[in-house]
Amino acid sequence: MVVRPARRGKALPAGVPATLAEAPADSGCGAGKGTGDMAWTWRYENPSGRPVDGPRETFGSQADAESWIGQTWRELAGSGVTTVVLMEDERVEYRMSLAPAGE
Repeated sequence: MVVRPARRGKALPAGVPATLAEAPADSGCGAGKGTGDMAWTWRYENPSGRPVDGPRETFGSQADAESWIGQTWRELAGSGVTTVVLMEDERVEYRMSLAPAGE
């Protein structure tokens, strides 16, 4: 076992974070705001606000979900999706129109 020095003279096994800030968000150590077991997904809606089928992607963070939608919104809009809804588990974070500005 490789041991590295930690703060206050104690030693931790290699790979163990010395602080929560170094812990991965999904490590169960309490690091990260609202991450870990939370699932971020997108819900897709048509012009009348009814849910429509779309890619079933699940993300570990809000930032990952937003990055993905930034790369795929044109395809979704082209398939008839007019609004996307960012969901954290069952909670609505926000709704966003895919219509061009001014429409």
